[in-house]
Amino acid sequence: MNIKALAHTHDHLEPRGSAGISRRTVARTAAWAVPVVSVAMAAPAFAAASGGCQQRGAGTMRIDNKTGVVTTLVFPGSVTATVTITQVRAGKTYQPFTDKETGRIFTTDYATPWDYLRLHHAKGMRTGDVITMTITFSQAVSGFGFTITDIDGDQGEWIDQVRVSPETFSVLSTGSDVLGAGTSGSPFRSDPSDPGNIDSADGDATLVWPGAQTQFTIVYQAADTPDKDGDVNTSSIGQMVGIGRFTYDNCG
Repeated sequence: MNIKALAHTHDHLEPRGSAGISRRTVARTAAWAVPVVSVAMAAPAFAAASGGCQQRGAGTMRIDNKTGVVTTLVFPGSVTATVTITQVRAGKTYQPFTDKETGRIFTTDYATPWDYLRLHHAKGMRTGDVITMTITFSQAVSGFGFTITDIDGDQGEWIDQVRVSPETFSVLSTGSDVLGAGTSGSPFRSDPSDPGNIDSADGDATLVWPGAQTQFTIVYQAADTPDKDGDVNTSSIGQMVGIGRFTYDNCG
């Protein structure tokens, strides 16, 4: 077993980072340190792409007290959005989940941390397994956006692929390790030559929809090559991405 494998117990390994410390290991210890039902989200520092609006309405993630899963996003002005997540694993659809991570709130390891909703393919996932997160607003909103964190990959262990719809969004920024456009034809994925850093935004992508929309979908696929049997992902510990910093235009 290599050093990286010893340093991680529940999620996919990080190819880079100091002392072999995993963001998963750190985040897991704080995963349930959420003392209230709603957790405030920091708004990204970018201007909206619709009509020059400069103000952003930052969202709050609200969890179900019984399951701990995020069910609602709450924004200024009484705007809400319902969050639903389904997981297809080995051809079977699951909802709710049993891995105690998908749909839960975790925190980045960045110098200025922010909370995110985790989408997690647990160990034993098969290549092609998908998690689909759908966000449905109570009314059409303009300039909705969010950040996807931790898009990374390690051939023979895990390969993250993320596609988003509707495909009318603008990509405001991507980390230096992120490839692709986030579409069905070109999913966000990691640069195999430089696959991510646990303490930076190198594996992040921030996007926004300029026009008014009601529903948004994120599809997260386990895309690593099959093992010798032809169907099982070779990672024995799983893989994840996070979705957070939800915002929309809030200036009339």
